[in-house]
Amino acid sequence: MPNATDLLIVDDDADYRSTLVRRFQRRGYVVQDACDGITALELAARRQFDVAIVDMTMPGISGLEVLEKLKTIQPECEVIMHTAEATIETAVKAMKMGAYDYLTKPCSMAECEALVEKAAERCQLTKENL
Repeated sequence: MPNATDLLIVDDDADYRSTLVRRFQRRGYVVQDACDGITALELAARRQFDVAIVDMTMPGISGLEVLEKLKTIQPECEVIMHTAEATIETAVKAMKMGAYDYLTKPCSMAECEALVEKAAERCQLTKENL
């Protein structure tokens, strides 16, 4: 995992979000977090991210809307969708919209870390190929 990986964590559950932030910061990621989709998109307008973990269900705009807008402004950012209310339909829709992968809450931190690491590697390869 490259130490300079910029990670965006978007989740309206403050406790869960802070757990993820601490976990990834300890592993050398540069982490920014947002409590909702609007804040996440404001951050993405000012700063480039390599990977984003986005909750599907948040107040205001949905995770799918965040995914769509984020992929428009930062196409090389790999977006991992995260939800406690997983359905096959939403997973398929997210993947068709460009999500890197889809995690169901609660997931193991090891599983989440492995997925973020793979997404960061893919982002790095995409940047190198550009």
